[in-house]
Amino acid sequence: TRPLARGREIAIRAALGASRLRIAALLLLEALLVALAAAAVGLLIAHLVLVGFQRGMPESVSRQMLGWEQLGLDGHVVGLAIALALIAGLACAVVPAIGAARPNVTAVLQQGSSATTSGPRRRRVLRALVVGEVTLSVVLLLCAGLLSRSLLALVGQEPGFATDGVATVRWSVPAERDAPPEGLLRLQQALVDRAADVPGVASAALASELPATREGFGVTRAYEFEGSDSGGARGRAHWRAVSPGYLETVRIPVLQGRALAASDGTEAPRVAIVSESLARARSRGGESILGSEISAGGERWTVVGVAGDVRSPGASTGPAATIYVPQAQSPARDGYLVVRLAAPLGTVASALREEVWRGDPAIALGGVRTLQEVIDELVADQRVIASLVAVYAATALVITLISLYAIVAYLVVRQRREYGIRAALGASPRQIVRSAMRRALVAAVAGTLVGTVVAAGLARLIASLLYGVTPLEPSVFGVLPILLLGLFALAVYLPARAAARVDPMTSLRT
Repeated sequence: TRPLARGREIAIRAALGASRLRIAALLLLEALLVALAAAAVGLLIAHLVLVGFQRGMPESVSRQMLGWEQLGLDGHVVGLAIALALIAGLACAVVPAIGAARPNVTAVLQQGSSATTSGPRRRRVLRALVVGEVTLSVVLLLCAGLLSRSLLALVGQEPGFATDGVATVRWSVPAERDAPPEGLLRLQQALVDRAADVPGVASAALASELPATREGFGVTRAYEFEGSDSGGARGRAHWRAVSPGYLETVRIPVLQGRALAASDGTEAPRVAIVSESLARARSRGGESILGSEISAGGERWTVVGVAGDVRSPGASTGPAATIYVPQAQSPARDGYLVVRLAAPLGTVASALREEVWRGDPAIALGGVRTLQEVIDELVADQRVIASLVAVYAATALVITLISLYAIVAYLVVRQRREYGIRAALGASPRQIVRSAMRRALVAAVAGTLVGTVVAAGLARLIASLLYGVTPLEPSVFGVLPILLLGLFALAVYLPARAAARVDPMTSLRT
């Protein structure tokens, strides 16, 4: 808009003998200076944002965002910012500079002063700018809306176990301590009994792994169902050695068969409970999987139950195939103590640790946390990414709204004489506002439609990155364009009101 607004000045320069190269160089230099100033402001804002994020980042989130504390503006970032600013300045100025360097001096000077109405070429250029910027903004906003909606669906999916009212603490036996299997079993039973006696604890159990693990992590073992009459099944599954009452404590339902019991000890037949998804992989034709034998960990186990599926937080691969075995038949030197709370965690945590150490002060204990805190930490990086995508999209929207406001305000100033004449001839303020809004609003609507079509095409290309949403998600493509049109209309209306307040006599005298 700057070269367009300075058409008369450039024409005078050309009439006084300025060469085309000199005029183009002047406009390009001014654009580059503005771009470099914007780069400096942008780098300052980026630095402040990074400092604010680093200081305000919760510890549970920063532990998952590896290298977060090292983020900063180094020479590479500054160089890239300056390069992008120069490219943006050239892209915005080269075409107007070429056009302004070859002005029709006679035609421009005949248009009169800056109080005359804007020419049709100028208005076409500005409408093209509006369409282009709105299109890019809508594409970014719709794609960002899809990704944010997908990430929120991913981290907000039902895990398949209780997260409220359940706390956990990591325990381990020191490596230097001799602990035979019989001793480990007595220690584990003492852990459960002492934890259950703590006031505010409704139930307690042990597990080798928590139900909530980061996707791709956790102990897995190869398994294979015995028999090939129905095709058999083999693969890898999460391995959980748990004590009786674990499934009840974390509220994982037993869908078929029975839960693990205290009678499933070292001398009892080896038994296992498998998750629903793993059972479906073996069971074909609707036959029961109960009584089937499965080989895992170098042992053979008899399936006595089927438990509900558990999903890893933030995982897009579906429920995790899981095998639960009695901890008495697979003892370990470490694991997790899981308790169901009947009182606030703050009143239970210290008493729980003291009770465990009263029985065996050599046991190493971690921090007492709720399962919800564990899940929040596991999906913290995905929540940060979703938030950043939303912030970037909102920033693009703000820039677009400011640009629309500025362009319409510029047109109102350029057409002040025209609006004064219309008012003098009897046009009502509403008619003048409608006239000032019409062209910019039509351009915004056109940009919204084009942007929606482009975003729909891009959404199909990123369909593999989406979870829980369709490429043409109605909550995004059905609602967001309408909201954007409302915001665009508001950005156009606010400066258009100034056209209705133009004094006919003042505008006609200028």
